[in-house]
Amino acid sequence: MKKKGILAASVILLIALIIYSQKIYFPIEGTVIDAETGKPIEGAVVLAEWTITKGIGLTATEPYMIIETFTDKNGKFKINAYVLNPFVNEPDLIIYKAGFVCWSNNFIFPNFHERKNSTWETNKKYALEKFKREYSHAEHISFMNHFIPPLTKTAFEDAYDWEVILRQKELEKRNE
Repeated sequence: MKKKGILAASVILLIALIIYSQKIYFPIEGTVIDAETGKPIEGAVVLAEWTITKGIGLTATEPYMIIETFTDKNGKFKINAYVLNPFVNEPDLIIYKAGFVCWSNNFIFPNFHERKNSTWETNKKYALEKFKREYSHAEHISFMNHFIPPLTKTAFEDAYDWEVILRQKELEKRNE
């Protein structure tokens, strides 16, 4: 009888250790605000992508899970995702609204510098900067395309279609 109890306790302990050692990602919640005014931004598209790194030596990532949502009238969003997989990388988060600069948890536009100290917190505020005249729509689209998962049509992509027209006008102006 004691052996069964020890075996059951060992199995429970093993399962607990496996779960504890896994990477666990819970829902992402936050509020998107205008960096200038502090007011909430309604209708911003929020895309979260979890990836898996493949290969030895030369590696590449491939999508594991992609979830999109939009902010409500109070600028709030929630991405309902529960990921329990030891091979899944921390999610990439991008936020965009027409007229604003795309926000990424990895890089900063326009200089593409790496974003430092981006942490996952519940109810974090994400401030979007208004798009400035001196910025290039072509460079902004290139920046955003860096984050779009391959072979996937996303709401994020649809959200910046208007900038494609402005990019074309910029290119035509340069060629005059």
